[in-house]
Amino acid sequence: MCYLLGRPPGHRFDGNGDSLGTRHHGVGEKPEPSFAGGRVRLIRNGAAASRILDLVEAMHVSRERLLGMLNVPNASIKRKIRQGAMLSQDQSERVFGLLRLIGQVAVMVEHLGDPKEFDAARWVGGWLERPTYPCIGRR
Repeated sequence: MCYLLGRPPGHRFDGNGDSLGTRHHGVGEKPEPSFAGGRVRLIRNGAAASRILDLVEAMHVSRERLLGMLNVPNASIKRKIRQGAMLSQDQSERVFGLLRLIGQVAVMVEHLGDPKEFDAARWVGGWLERPTYPCIGRR
């Protein structure tokens, strides 16, 4: 796995916390009151642009494809990565949302299946790459 938002190299999403560094709650449990405030702080502070490269590696998708998924312009990201800059709040929110999705997939697999050898980031990357087909009215 890769270095995502302060996670050390080699870290896997193990279901004990999502990629935002928060504790997961059981089904029907309310999140801690600090969760929403912590997420807002993360978004306001922004994510390092280099986290895009970490996601590319973890999800096994191309940078261009990931940037398209996140609706983020490639030229500005290249510049921000070179400069060591942070993503905008809007861009950070999309990145954190994707990281949260990866964490949620990891938790679901932990609770419903066998998390050994399961790579949530890679699975989400593949799932997002699959085309969607409209089913209404088709057989």
